Amino acid sequence: MKKFVFCLLSFIIIHNLKATDTTKLVYPPKVQLFSLSDVRLLPGEFKHIQDLDHKYLLTLEPDRMVSWFRREAGLTPKAPPYPYWESEDVWGSGPLAGHIMGFYLSSMSMMYASTSDEAIVQKLIYTLQELDECQKAQGDGYLLAVPNGRHIFQDVADGKFTTSNPLINSSWEPVYIMNKIMLGLYGVYTRCHLPLAKDLLVKMADWFGNSIINKLSHEEMQKLLVCEHGSINESYITVYMVTGDKKYLQWARQLNDEDMWVPASQGKDILEGWHANTQIPKFTGFENVYDYTGEKKYTDAAHFFGRQLSLTIPG
Repeated sequence: MKKFVFCLLSFIIIHNLKATDTTKLVYPPKVQLFSLSDVRLLPGEFKHIQDLDHKYLLTLEPDRMVSWFRREAGLTPKAPPYPYWESEDVWGSGPLAGHIMGFYLSSMSMMYASTSDEAIVQKLIYTLQELDECQKAQGDGYLLAVPNGRHIFQDVADGKFTTSNPLINSSWEPVYIMNKIMLGLYGVYTRCHLPLAKDLLVKMADWFGNSIINKLSHEEMQKLLVCEHGSINESYITVYMVTGDKKYLQWARQLNDEDMWVPASQGKDILEGWHANTQIPKFTGFENVYDYTGEKKYTDAAHFFGRQLSLTIPG
């Protein structure tokens, strides 16, 4: 356990998820987090940092972030993608194309909630329109920038795949990228109230659910979850929250990594040697699944993880 070093904030800062009128928390949280829109920073160091972040976010160019999406959809890119992870062969497995989009959507929506700057909304509207064009060109809800992603996922659906922590066949973390985009779209919809974000999100969820989740056996799904996938279970909880359709809740149940939740729910510490950034989101996702299903095994796993975390942090 001592070698399992990770960032405390990544675990304790859990999304403030709110149910729609059509969904119900089985176990409502005892503490309700306040919205970013309820707070405005006064002049000082924190406000200075926020202003720098605000300024930086507005410099990012949607056309560059959408570049790979357009290419994979058979459309002509309007600008080159950003460098390094977005476009270069970093570790011999190609670029992590499209991952910046999810972080951009989440960051922009949080900055809008914190500032009410309409310039953010205008940039998001344009970005969503571009993503919508790509999704429509794909024809079935698929919306990823992963190079050759359709071929990779067809192999997955056919059961012809191998997994490691960073790879599904030769593709670098495609489900992780999808997870980040889905959470970003959820943030834009709930914080900026842009209906197109919900439409894109639901179509993405339906594509993966019908084309991949429904095609895999339990054993194949667990094999797929070996590759870093963020909190894809949480992504499906958010879709359930904004639609009330229980098929998303069922899909969320199927996206829980047994290598983590089973031993953790039994109080077994098997964390040493695992990649921290890969595991942390799984446990926040387990807790979100518990919130809407009441299945105690998931919260037992999350709470055990939290206790092990507290034992690891000095002081």
